Amino acid sequence: MTEGTPFARTIETRNPLVPYGLTKVALGIVLAGVAVIGLARLQGLMRRELVLGRFVVDLVYAAALGLATLACLYWCIWACKAVVSGLRRIPRLITPPGAPRSIEDAELLRKTFLTRFMPAYEMPSSGPLVLAHRYLSGRVPFLTRPARAVVEDDIRFVRRLVTWALLLGGGAFVLSVLPIPVGDVLISNSLWPLGLGFLVVIGAAAALKILSMVALLPAGAPSTDVLESIRTVRGGGDPSILAPDIEREMLSERVLELPNRVMRLGFQPILGGVEDTGRVAGELFLETQPEPRPHLLPLVRWGYLAAGAALTGLGAAVTMRVPSDLATLSLLRTGGLEPVATYGLLFLAGVVCARTGMGFLRHALLLLNTFRFTSMLTYVQVEGTYGRTEVKAGRAITDSFETSNVVLRSDCQMRVYAAELLTETDAVQQDHPEEAALMSPRSVIGLSVVDRSHRALAIAEGVIDQFGKAGVVLRGIDVGADAVQDIANTNLAFHQAKALAGQRGAAGALGAPAAAEERLLVGAGGTSSAGRLPTTPGEDTKVCPDCAETVKAKARKCRFCGFVFDPSG
Repeated sequence: MTEGTPFARTIETRNPLVPYGLTKVALGIVLAGVAVIGLARLQGLMRRELVLGRFVVDLVYAAALGLATLACLYWCIWACKAVVSGLRRIPRLITPPGAPRSIEDAELLRKTFLTRFMPAYEMPSSGPLVLAHRYLSGRVPFLTRPARAVVEDDIRFVRRLVTWALLLGGGAFVLSVLPIPVGDVLISNSLWPLGLGFLVVIGAAAALKILSMVALLPAGAPSTDVLESIRTVRGGGDPSILAPDIEREMLSERVLELPNRVMRLGFQPILGGVEDTGRVAGELFLETQPEPRPHLLPLVRWGYLAAGAALTGLGAAVTMRVPSDLATLSLLRTGGLEPVATYGLLFLAGVVCARTGMGFLRHALLLLNTFRFTSMLTYVQVEGTYGRTEVKAGRAITDSFETSNVVLRSDCQMRVYAAELLTETDAVQQDHPEEAALMSPRSVIGLSVVDRSHRALAIAEGVIDQFGKAGVVLRGIDVGADAVQDIANTNLAFHQAKALAGQRGAAGALGAPAAAEERLLVGAGGTSSAGRLPTTPGEDTKVCPDCAETVKAKARKCRFCGFVFDPSG
């Protein structure tokens, strides 16, 4: 990666919305042209009718022209929006910073690794999916969220279509036996071709939806392969150091030199005093930067795009058309019910076709606006107990200087899981589903074991093994540090000075030995007699004849060895 270049500008993702954008642009241009032509034609018809003054008589024709004009305006606006929306979907797609979002639900990840169950897959308990699971296929629970939403809508559509067909068939049969002119009009020769054509179009749409439901079903259950390792460490140190150590070692597994994503639960330094005991627990989720993974586009997506464009265009053309036979219709004439019924049913069929086509386009968008990512996730779980012990350094039996530290001893069981995550983002719950779903919540849809899964597991195990072999580490006392060496040298020099003082014996002859003791202490890095280590007696001190330690002159008993001084001396 070039230095100084934000990584968000260097990662490009395959844009799956390009086909959807091109389809909307083409459909919008065609419908805009048809709507403009229709408006011009309707304007000419309305001007002619106004000149002839027939609007007062032919109210039905006037209403039909007004309705068609509103339809042309609606489709003109819709076409302009479709072109703008389609043009925004065509350019290249650059991954924004932080995309995709990190999985912050620790319970979801814990459940995925410990039970091998991914919450993205649900067993249907109610609704249309129950029927599909019962009568269509047992693989319905393994549908991802966008495919599940599409299948559920398709089942509702087919169920409504069957209901409509039964109602229309029953109504036609009833009207055919009624001895009134209305029945003869509704089943006339002009309505049967219209109704039959409408049923053929909607039936073809239903057949496509049934085929798409079969095509969207997965081949089988998702992969749930995970590497697992269990380590027991007895007599270890502070387990809070495991998390930063594993993070440091996992730097070698970074992707594109991007930081790994870390989520810690627990692993806080354990504070307290000596002899404190308790339980310790911690969880570490470490994920590498998710990489975009192109996935195969099922043929059903292209079928949805084609069917959506065709049905939307057909419905728009039908709603913008006014039959010419309405121009000769007058409510004052007899036999005017048939053209009115024909136009009304034709307009209704156009609306249904357009709505069905928009549903196909919406489903194509849900299936296309899906992004998949692969990443390496390492999960470390620590449980155990701890206790505190005070460790001292530097003071022997008669040493004068020492240092101490409270260290932690732990007995822990550590579980390590590693797997490659296959995650997915979709636009099912987006407020603006036409925006790229890169920043939508991620769903785990697969677990697999690859080479880098073995490497990640080996890294975590290596850190845990080193932690166990090190045992209780005196992290506060470095025996090889200069300060500890100075303490040891000062204690040694002090003993030498005491031995020299004992050899001299009398208090009056301590002047020369005092200088020798001073040189021993200063040479050893200790403290001189002018400091806090008074090694020679003065006017207010004296030397114990038993242990040669210096005590106050008025002392009656040596504080070092317990020797009782002669009160007269």
